[in-house]
Amino acid sequence: GYIFNGCSAVTRVPQFDYSSGTNLSNGFGYMGLTEVPDLNLESATNLQYLFQYDSDLVTVGNLNTPKLTSTSSIFNKCDKLEKIASIDVQSVTDTSSMFSWYDAKVLKYVVFKNLGQSSATSWSFTSLIHWGVNDDTYPDAKQSLIDSLITYSYDRASAGKSVCTITLSAETKAQLTDDEITQIATKGYTIA
Repeated sequence: GYIFNGCSAVTRVPQFDYSSGTNLSNGFGYMGLTEVPDLNLESATNLQYLFQYDSDLVTVGNLNTPKLTSTSSIFNKCDKLEKIASIDVQSVTDTSSMFSWYDAKVLKYVVFKNLGQSSATSWSFTSLIHWGVNDDTYPDAKQSLIDSLITYSYDRASAGKSVCTITLSAETKAQLTDDEITQIATKGYTIA
């Protein structure tokens, strides 16, 4: 943890092999980051406050995080964050507070991979009020929503797991068609 925390003059994530790190909590907080490249964090279980107070952070690449168990405050106070290419949430059981309303006020594009694979039976994305809303900057924002909830989500129904409730903001829910909601339900999810 805290590997580069507070290095405010560092504007890029240093290119090291992070794949064996298990605890990267507060790892890149309080830095001068504006973008983060793809990161292989395949052994990490704890990424709490990973990018805390990176207030100029706009884009994040693919985060390979198959062992991540908690999403707690990973993007705390990243209020300019617009895009997260993808984050693997297959092992996440604590789904609380990945984003607060303040953190996610401009976030439009995020792909959650393997959503619903863990034992968690509910996810709340109500703070993502612009998720899936297309604009000139992110014309594929709606696709990130579809990819998260249909294309890359875990098929809970086929696996015989209980139904998982996904709570969306009213704005995000409005982006989904009736057919898309039916496809989501077929995979074992209820949209609330």
